[in-house]
Amino acid sequence: MSKISYKAISAADFFYRNRDIAGFDNPTRAIYTAVREIVENSLDACEDGGIIPELKVIMKDEGENVFQIRVEDNGIGVPRDNIQSCFGRILYGSKYTHRQARGRFGLGGKMAFLYGQITTHKPLHVISSDVDSEWIYDVSLRIDIQSNQPELLEWNRRKNGDGWHGTIIEFSLEGDWPRARKQIIEYIRETALITPYATIMFIDPDGVLYYFTSSIKILPPPPTEVQPHPVGVDVERVTRIISETKTTDMATFLRSHFHRVGQKTAQKFLKAVDIPESTDPKSLNTAQIVKLVRKMKTFGEFLPPDAKCLSPLGVDLLKTGIKKELKPDFVAVVQRPPSSYGGHPFIVEVGMAYGGEVPRKENIVLYRFANRIPLLYDEYKDVSAKVIRAIPWTRYKIKAGMPIAVFVHIVSTNIPFKTAGKEFIADRPELETEIRRGIMECARQLMRFIQKKERIARERQRINIYEQYLPLIVRDIAALAEKKEVPDYAKLIEKSKAMIEEPATEEEEEEVEEVLVTAEDAEMEIDQLVETSTEEEVEKIGEILAERKAAVIEGPATPEENSTAAIAEEEIEKATTVKTKAKKAAQTTKEEKPKTPKKKTKKRKSKTPKRPKTTKQKELTEIIEESEETTKLLDEAVEKEPEEE
Repeated sequence: MSKISYKAISAADFFYRNRDIAGFDNPTRAIYTAVREIVENSLDACEDGGIIPELKVIMKDEGENVFQIRVEDNGIGVPRDNIQSCFGRILYGSKYTHRQARGRFGLGGKMAFLYGQITTHKPLHVISSDVDSEWIYDVSLRIDIQSNQPELLEWNRRKNGDGWHGTIIEFSLEGDWPRARKQIIEYIRETALITPYATIMFIDPDGVLYYFTSSIKILPPPPTEVQPHPVGVDVERVTRIISETKTTDMATFLRSHFHRVGQKTAQKFLKAVDIPESTDPKSLNTAQIVKLVRKMKTFGEFLPPDAKCLSPLGVDLLKTGIKKELKPDFVAVVQRPPSSYGGHPFIVEVGMAYGGEVPRKENIVLYRFANRIPLLYDEYKDVSAKVIRAIPWTRYKIKAGMPIAVFVHIVSTNIPFKTAGKEFIADRPELETEIRRGIMECARQLMRFIQKKERIARERQRINIYEQYLPLIVRDIAALAEKKEVPDYAKLIEKSKAMIEEPATEEEEEEVEEVLVTAEDAEMEIDQLVETSTEEEVEKIGEILAERKAAVIEGPATPEENSTAAIAEEEIEKATTVKTKAKKAAQTTKEEKPKTPKKKTKKRKSKTPKRPKTTKQKELTEIIEESEETTKLLDEAVEKEPEEE
């Protein structure tokens, strides 16, 4: 039987042996993860100080699949006494507080340095100066894996004459740039999308420059640190709080160390758990602490977590980022109300873009973000992808192959990542519900946009056909009424076009209003022209409309077969000879004619007072109503034509 030995290892040694769980499982994934972690730390350093980020990311090929990564930022820098530990100790940093931050484990940046050290054995070079510091510190170091302590190689300082503040990090690692190229460029692009206030310059190993300028100079509101919520703590957390508290009674203990617990709520809770208010927290035994924590999770009168510890991007900033990078025809952005899971507050922001530079794919393009971190890997396992697959998109007139992108951004003090690599989010029911509601709200807005776009396309095709037949009808009516001047029917067509256009500026809106007002005069002129026609002329108008109907069915006639001018002259001559007889016949037969039921039609609003309808107007209305079949035929002709996308 072999002898078994036991020993402890440091955190650095553990992650050295298990670096794949942090996203450093192969050269392709490793170089991408390294760039991502350093960029995220730089953005946090800028936003924590309320500084508009300006980042430079430079990669150089050193040969034999070794690449140097250099990241510069203008953030708050690192204080002198913390430089060595911040960059040379695993699980050491400023992220272990109860507030929103890109980093969660204090691990990613140090894992990138550790991976570079074990693959190239080159040291890490750090240049940093905090705000208002008179010195710039230049440090070279390695990580002692066995002890998880920084190994200082070189330490220099120089005067900060220009007032510069920020951090420059430079290290080398082994990676596969050709395979990781697509993911790294996409990560930089999506980072520019979710942080439209940042300026990012990226130079790849091939010397290609990618420059993303800021489109807005407004930072989202900074998050604040809050106490843990009673629902989200466990026995170990409460035990630690009790060991550190300076309070002497339970009521003050609950109000001082837990989020959104007031005097009345504390009294009700202590009464429910059967612990006197005056009890000293340090006097509680293990059984009482366990009972206290279990009751916290089931007590239903605690207020939900406050979202002031969160920093959502906001509707305006997210919409600005989407427009800046994708230039879509339509954008809808929704921010859901704050919610919580397991005592951790979260906010879901959802966006949807259509057209523009959105790529056309068989499935909807999904962009995932968590605390402003783009997530590129393991999309199929993510809760957002699960929600998108379950939505009946045909209900919203969305079909496969349409240029549609969905953006899901989750902010929380505790993003439920499934792995330390932070690539996909777990299926929490609360998250799933908020994501679904946000996507469906955006989809309804997109459906209305698509319906409007389709309606405008149909109206434009219908106007094109009306432009062919309206001149003939108006000319014939004018000829039968013995009018030398033909009404300006073009203004009616301009009115129809103006009503389907969406004015973008106040000047365009005024132009549309002017067109509508001018068109009213043309409509009144045509109405008066019809009113002055005799009953005989009304019958002739009906015949003309019937001929137009036949023309639609059988196709347009040739000029020799059907000359509008010849027909007009013939009809005018006939109308002149029978004009008197028609008037007398109309007087005698007016009362005998049966009245046909009239359909309800939408009347055009006019500024002139209404006049009582004469017999001629009634008969003309009947003829026009009968000619509705012509309009239907025109509509059918429009629908048969291929619609523009």
